[in-house]
Amino acid sequence: MRRLEQVIASMPAWGRGASASVVAVAAVLFAMLSTPAVAVPGSAASGRPPSYLPAPNGRASSGSAATAPRSPLKASVGQLGGGVSARTATAFTAIYTCAKPYVAIQALPSGLVIGNCPRNTQFNTVSYAWADRHQTLSGYIGGVFNACGWMIYDHANLNAVRTSRNPTACSSFTYSTCSYVYCVDPNNPNTAYIWDSTTPGVHGVGLSRQIKSPPTGPGCPMYGNAWPWQTGRTETTFLHFIPRYRIVGIRYLTKWAYYDPSGSGNLVQLVMVNDFNTASGNGNWGFIPAWCLQ
Repeated sequence: MRRLEQVIASMPAWGRGASASVVAVAAVLFAMLSTPAVAVPGSAASGRPPSYLPAPNGRASSGSAATAPRSPLKASVGQLGGGVSARTATAFTAIYTCAKPYVAIQALPSGLVIGNCPRNTQFNTVSYAWADRHQTLSGYIGGVFNACGWMIYDHANLNAVRTSRNPTACSSFTYSTCSYVYCVDPNNPNTAYIWDSTTPGVHGVGLSRQIKSPPTGPGCPMYGNAWPWQTGRTETTFLHFIPRYRIVGIRYLTKWAYYDPSGSGNLVQLVMVNDFNTASGNGNWGFIPAWCLQ
């Protein structure tokens, strides 16, 4: 801007008037462009993630073609290997309820966890598929989640209620990675902030990191649901506090900004984590504020 003003000052007097207005407009534009972007609740977080978060080292599971699946009413978990995508799922309509305190909900067969199904919540299935030696069911999950998702079929996870012939609106769906995970380039899922274990042969548990904040109080708050693919949502289904210095597995950074659950009024991104000290199905997967890792 200073150089532009010097150029105008060297102009003849008759040209300075019009140029002065140009400088004024340019100054306003410069100020607008140089002002840091302010995140709005439910809007995509701007800029790069906090520097204290590690660089992403994992990728979302997309699955591949596998042998023909069998009916979930006649097959047991782990009977078949390989993985399948949601596109190769087979129609299957029935009604279940979640049996454990919190059953993890995934974005696709053997995909990233996107929420939790509390015990006794109704699950209207529309299809099933095999992925990573597990049989998964897709459909509409009611209750607080009130959306579509995939859950691993297991007698310990789900209770069969009855066969249904009324499929829900979830007949065909997937959640694209960059619709809920923070991506440096929204058009390229390879830039997604996803972390995975560095232990050979271990996949899907997250990259081990220590809870460091807050310095006082019961610990870092962990929530079961935050609807990371939707705007304007607030984290809910409080699970428990994670004590300071506990090791957790960080899995991905959310795309959207949320009001800080600490009540500060600030906006924060959340991190999906695996609390290794909590048993599967008891709230071991959930969302925490990113600052808990600072």
